[in-house]
Amino acid sequence: MDRGSIPAKESLTASNARPQGGLPDTASVIATRDDPVDVRSAARAALDNIDNALSRQTTPTADQAVRMLDTLQRIRPSLGRSDDLRAQFFAAELLLVVGQTAEACKLLRAVERDGAGTEMGRIAQKYLNPPPELRQLNCPE
Repeated sequence: MDRGSIPAKESLTASNARPQGGLPDTASVIATRDDPVDVRSAARAALDNIDNALSRQTTPTADQAVRMLDTLQRIRPSLGRSDDLRAQFFAAELLLVVGQTAEACKLLRAVERDGAGTEMGRIAQKYLNPPPELRQLNCPE
């Protein structure tokens, strides 16, 4: 889930795809009016929905986890720093659901490093260094 794997935003409008002249389609008009605050709010709402889903007692299915991972990848560029750390942590949890332990460990280490001194950094550190009686995550060094 490296930001490098997220496709760059080429354009928020469909202006490159529509023929020149004539009336623009509704989607491109709305996209050009998007306020960055609205985009960030929408991304944060999606992140909160994933948080709520992961907070439930049941573990998501592999299909649900993949859909949530796709959502996280799509919204990360619009998130602020603290929300981005949350997104990376949730992605690590979802990667564990789909059996990608090594990738989950990489993300947890990134959250621990990038979130040093924050709540998410401390949570990632606990995940990576659980007490011996709770050791379940076996991250390669």
